[in-house]
Amino acid sequence: MSVFNPFTDLRNKATAWFTTTRTLTVLYTFFLLILLISGATMTASALSYISLPPPSSYSPPPLSQSSSPSSTSHISLVPLIFNNTQTYTLLVLGVIVAATSLLSVPPLLQTSNSQSYLLLLNLWHVVELLILIIGGSIIWWGTLRERNEFWSVWQANGDFVRGIVQERFSCCGYWNNTDLSQVVPLGICELAASTISVPSTENMPPPCVNAFQAYGDSYLNGWSTAVYAFAAILCGQFMVTACMIADRKLLERFRKIDLKYKIIV
Repeated sequence: MSVFNPFTDLRNKATAWFTTTRTLTVLYTFFLLILLISGATMTASALSYISLPPPSSYSPPPLSQSSSPSSTSHISLVPLIFNNTQTYTLLVLGVIVAATSLLSVPPLLQTSNSQSYLLLLNLWHVVELLILIIGGSIIWWGTLRERNEFWSVWQANGDFVRGIVQERFSCCGYWNNTDLSQVVPLGICELAASTISVPSTENMPPPCVNAFQAYGDSYLNGWSTAVYAFAAILCGQFMVTACMIADRKLLERFRKIDLKYKIIV
């Protein structure tokens, strides 16, 4: 008949918790790497958008090439989609997420069961989560006003930029494809000059509003969704960190018991 040994039971519990510790460490590292990659991606993308010159800064091609789409194919339309607020919001979010991920490395290198750093880190995760939600909402808010916002962009730019949009999306004008005040009679829209006396939408490419909005959606909706996804990943990091705090607290309790009874686990 075996006799219950409290110290053996304590060892078994400690062994189980050490296994849990390894699992939590793997999960913590996984979420850390995902967030680091996410932050680096947001930062790199925002910097690339900032570095892009606006289409209006390019010189129009010669008239002999003005109707050729390839003559303007190197010009990016992203600066027309992202305004400064959205671009710098993405940059700030990327820097915060990447920096926080790097600051999350020290707990992996700790040899003690200290929980104070993890507690502070988790408090910051709550603040970071709010920042991500607000930042994602700033970018998402732009999707609710795309048609009018892009109309302002259309009006603010000259025929050269409007012509690029028309050629890129095979469309004419913005709201109305037979209104010469909106249509640039170049390339596929040259027909507008001869048909404007008898407006007809049947022999003209469609207006640019829908195509321009779809192009903007691919960026604005894409990034706002990505930021919310990063916020969900951050929630996972928060929960794993909370589990690590509880795990270290219990391990510290085991250590103190071991010291008291001079047990080596």
